[in-house]
Amino acid sequence: MGRIVNIGSSGGEFTTPGGGVYQATKYALDSMTDAMRMELKVFGIDVMLIEPGAIASKFASNGAVLGTDEGSYMQLMRGIERLANQAIDPNAPGTWSPD
Repeated sequence: MGRIVNIGSSGGEFTTPGGGVYQATKYALDSMTDAMRMELKVFGIDVMLIEPGAIASKFASNGAVLGTDEGSYMQLMRGIERLANQAIDPNAPGTWSPD
């Protein structure tokens, strides 16, 4: 009768350093989708969740938080940013294009 498609992220399946807030929202979307699936089945409405992996985009650079503290937290965040940028490189293994 109908279908609801939620778009989440593979980040809802695992947690990485520095990704807690983002990944928590993806875990929540996963849980909400599971509940909706059970609640809406009686009405003939299918509910599905798409959880893509890394997408080639400017996500990491657009979401970068600027800071001046050179402590270990900033070193951690620079390392995370470097890994995130590598993961969304259009040529990275397993990376999809937005198309």
